[in-house]
Amino acid sequence: MTVITCGAIAIHWLPPEIEINDDELKQWILAEEWTTAQTFKASRRRLEYLRSRFLVRQLTASREPLPADVNGNPSWPEGWVGSITHKDGFVGVALLPQTAWLSVGIDVEDPRRMQAHFASKILGDNECEQVKQQCEIANLDFNLGLTCCFSFKESIYKAIYPLGLRPFYFHDAHIDTVEVHNCETNKLSGRISASLKINASSHTPAGTSVHGNFCLINSGDRHFILTTVGVGRSN
Repeated sequence: MTVITCGAIAIHWLPPEIEINDDELKQWILAEEWTTAQTFKASRRRLEYLRSRFLVRQLTASREPLPADVNGNPSWPEGWVGSITHKDGFVGVALLPQTAWLSVGIDVEDPRRMQAHFASKILGDNECEQVKQQCEIANLDFNLGLTCCFSFKESIYKAIYPLGLRPFYFHDAHIDTVEVHNCETNKLSGRISASLKINASSHTPAGTSVHGNFCLINSGDRHFILTTVGVGRSN
């Protein structure tokens, strides 16, 4: 496991090449979770589920159940808020103290799977033109910028849905800025912001400005865009 810092949020990152045998997993996984994992048809998805909960328990030393809601969002040990992301066997977990944070959202995406024609599903017309202009100014490939926007909106959903339990769709947030801090291929990072267009919760009404961060993860021969969003108690 490695720790990746994206903005103010630390992500505990577990690539698939780090093996954890069943005996070690079972020391931390509850019996009912083990049973649930066996219902996944894909072995990769089963391992992602088990390894994410393994990470949460190791990081918090909690043995509490982590029941998921009807949308599959897990609960968290007492005193913590968290978020899980996984892709192709890679697993990331972020945990923040509940005393300072209302929620957190993280998401990881493979930019090689992003295509320009996906833009209309992720961005409105004016929003898309604005993002294109910002990518040109920052000398950032548009598909990479589009991946950041897609991932960021996924992170927003993960952060705000638990606060209001209201569905959130891509066009419910408008990307305002994409700021690239380092555009070198292997060190890409930056900040991104959006305005909410819906009353997502009492803490995040329409017009709320949501700020997050993105960075490029290099893991072996794989490259991912990681985004993070935290909703603090002072928001």
